[in-house]
Amino acid sequence: MADEEASIDTSAGSNKKRKLGDDVHNDETETNDLDPSKIEWNCQRVSMLEDCLGKPRIQDFLKRHSIKTDKVVKRNLGAEDDQSPVRHRGTRARTVTSRRQSSRQSKMPDQSLGTADDLDNEHDSKRVLVDYEDRILEDDSIEFEGTTYYKNKCYWMIDGESKSRRYGIKHFLRDSNSALCVEIIEFKDTVLETVQDTSEMDELGVDGIEGFIQRAGSANEINLSDIEEEVEEIDTLPSLMYVERQKGSSSLLFAIVDTSKTPVRNGLRQSPIKGVDMFSGAGLFSSGFVAGCNEAIQCKIIASVDKDDDAVQSYANIHNATKMEVSSDEWKLVLLNDGKVAMRGTAEEFFLKCQNHPDFKQALGDDFGLLCPPCQGFSKQNVFKEGNVEQNNRESLRILEAAETIKPKVLVLENVLGLWERKNIQRYLQKIVYGLVNHGYNVQVGKLCAADFGDAQLRPRLILIASSSEIGLPVYPQRTHGRPEGGDVAGKLLRFVSARDMLKPEEDKYPEKDTPIFYDGDPPNPNHPAGSVLASKSAPHYCKNRLYSLNENAILMGQGSDFVSKLVGNNKSKQRQIGNGVPMELGKAIGRAVGEVLKWNWEVAQPKSTIKQEQRHQSSTEGNEDEHEGSDSDESSTGLELEHTTTPPLVDVSEDQSINSSD
Repeated sequence: MADEEASIDTSAGSNKKRKLGDDVHNDETETNDLDPSKIEWNCQRVSMLEDCLGKPRIQDFLKRHSIKTDKVVKRNLGAEDDQSPVRHRGTRARTVTSRRQSSRQSKMPDQSLGTADDLDNEHDSKRVLVDYEDRILEDDSIEFEGTTYYKNKCYWMIDGESKSRRYGIKHFLRDSNSALCVEIIEFKDTVLETVQDTSEMDELGVDGIEGFIQRAGSANEINLSDIEEEVEEIDTLPSLMYVERQKGSSSLLFAIVDTSKTPVRNGLRQSPIKGVDMFSGAGLFSSGFVAGCNEAIQCKIIASVDKDDDAVQSYANIHNATKMEVSSDEWKLVLLNDGKVAMRGTAEEFFLKCQNHPDFKQALGDDFGLLCPPCQGFSKQNVFKEGNVEQNNRESLRILEAAETIKPKVLVLENVLGLWERKNIQRYLQKIVYGLVNHGYNVQVGKLCAADFGDAQLRPRLILIASSSEIGLPVYPQRTHGRPEGGDVAGKLLRFVSARDMLKPEEDKYPEKDTPIFYDGDPPNPNHPAGSVLASKSAPHYCKNRLYSLNENAILMGQGSDFVSKLVGNNKSKQRQIGNGVPMELGKAIGRAVGEVLKWNWEVAQPKSTIKQEQRHQSSTEGNEDEHEGSDSDESSTGLELEHTTTPPLVDVSEDQSINSSD
């Protein structure tokens, strides 16, 4: 809204100025030297008049005197569009500095474990583009009511009586004097920035943000008559889009997506996809991920790496891989014979090998990378933060080395929910997300619960899926199971798999303890999923006076009863290998989402406006001896041919996976 001290012309051809409200009178019939029909009435004037006349009489008063009103008054009072006067850029009383700015949020991100509903704000944007496809104009600018509006520029839009919002024009629409627009928000209002403002922190900055970002799901048709002046602090429509969580309805916490590229499918891929599993442990995540991917395309883990010798040997046993040191050159013979390698060493040594041996890096492929870095420092179970916590926590940043060194199309990181706490967001998660964005990835971060996908344990985890901006955007996994008593099973979800469902045959196989087993809290309900299987210890059985056996813990992780026989080490080592894994059905859900994207060949479509610009440039180049055509070439390179931006296409897993539900 305009400032109260702002002044306006009170009559045509007059330089005399008054403050807003000076000419508002108690009687609509009162006459003076001012002609009411020549005053532009804004919300403040009408509000003051309303106190005197009452709202029912305002419209009659305005109509009787043929009074011109600004856009807010016109919309609020239901006036016709043709009452709006012609206005030109630079003559408006409003100023950008007088706008109501977004208030800075200081609250922490929502800590509750959301279950997956069909969030997909990007789906909304995608549907909007489809709905308007036949009406989209290729024009880069349109003149309306004496003002020229430009595509990919940002403007203030009227939003109610007391505030305005920033919108960027994506496309002009034919036969409507309107544009398809997307809302622009301040980057400081995104969820990670509410925890720590990184605007003055160069080491954490996001390239190209410059303080603003698109908001997903906000695409809408807006009449040009509702567009105010250009937003001075934004040069062009930001290329990055922020997908915010719909509280209480989705497991997706947020996403940052690059809209400057438009990946399109170019036929099904004929060759299998291959990748690496870093911090692999005994390979439980590999098992589930590969099984899920295989539903869409043949998938293979070429190499795994872990520093625990027992876990590396266990991985080799389970996945029929050849165990070796990271420093070894034996990989050449193995991989040339279509084999798999299980490497013992640190992630640092592994990435150094990739840098120093391009042939090794090439053999690994560039399809995907899985990372399950140590969680002890983030885990709430580690109350006293024992062990080398700081060093273990820093291992989560290795995903940035993977993005820089291996450059896979998809990266997946799994860790405990402690990574979503304020101090860990500040020290680790912001660096991870912003670093991946700077490396050209679209990043989705959310909370997934293993029980939501058919595992017999709860096990909530933070899952990050980063995909190259040059391929389709995977649909974040949607839950498939729920509680019968919650009313979310009938016709929508499968029933939760309970601990007893999986462990009933095992109940009487193991002897009970002579002394009572005490529960930490209430005894577990056998008809519900079990608690998370831990790496440090086994939990009490739901109905027997004993702890869960190694076999039972493996079954709760979705493994077969013979799984433990393939593990190497003592019982403590085996428990650690089981508890550090990712349950089978959760791994499948993640693999399924990734496989549905990687089964396609992708190419980045050239925007229409860019093609148009190149055609003009080619035409002018061919006729460069003609002065007129040379002039056209100069005009086409003035910056008006702005690049077209759209949201990368979402790749649905299947109709069965897009299940609507509520918490």
